[in-house]
Amino acid sequence: MKRNEIIFYTAILAVVNVPLLFGGMFESMIFVPSNILNGQVWRIVTHPFVHVSLYHLLLDGIAFLMLYNQLEAKTFSGRTVYVAAAAVFSMLAVMLVLPYSTAVGYCGLSGIDHGLMAVCALEMIRSKDTDRAGRWFGLISLLVVLGKSLYEAYSGHMFLEFMHFGMMGLPVAISHLGGVIGGVTAFAVCYAIRFGLDKTHGFKGLGRYGHLNCEKEYIKAVV
Repeated sequence: MKRNEIIFYTAILAVVNVPLLFGGMFESMIFVPSNILNGQVWRIVTHPFVHVSLYHLLLDGIAFLMLYNQLEAKTFSGRTVYVAAAAVFSMLAVMLVLPYSTAVGYCGLSGIDHGLMAVCALEMIRSKDTDRAGRWFGLISLLVVLGKSLYEAYSGHMFLEFMHFGMMGLPVAISHLGGVIGGVTAFAVCYAIRFGLDKTHGFKGLGRYGHLNCEKEYIKAVV
């Protein structure tokens, strides 16, 4: 099933970024708060998939597909919770600073990518199949992505921004921190729900996965 989802996301990225081949982009799909308030609500959903250059697309897109493939959540709904939370928190963070930024809008998957990095790190820490070295690696990874995002939010600039040679447009640096907060929040809420269901309904342990997959089977158990 995850393979089909990766094909689906790849197809979306390919279609909405076709204008890049002709030196343009779908400006009608990027996140611009004023346009959304005027009724163009589709921008809320479409803006993460739009990119300003092929370099931007490859950097964000490959990272997203690799991280998505690494998620341990068993169901599409569980994986979607993480993606959606990272996207929403990233968008909210952008809304706080966009009026004071030189950028006119926001697009790209980098906020979601950072959220999924945090989720993958937390999964590594909590997984029953991870050894001590793996848990340390997960913890270090989480601290690195959090530290990087905090630095970017504070400085207003992307880490190693000069290496992108202007091919990322005008990045809104705080989006990465928003994505991390969204990913961590979703993981914590899902884990808390799973722990509560285990405790209340007698599920013994967390099985192979040390986190909640937000699976329908567990929801049905309490209905």
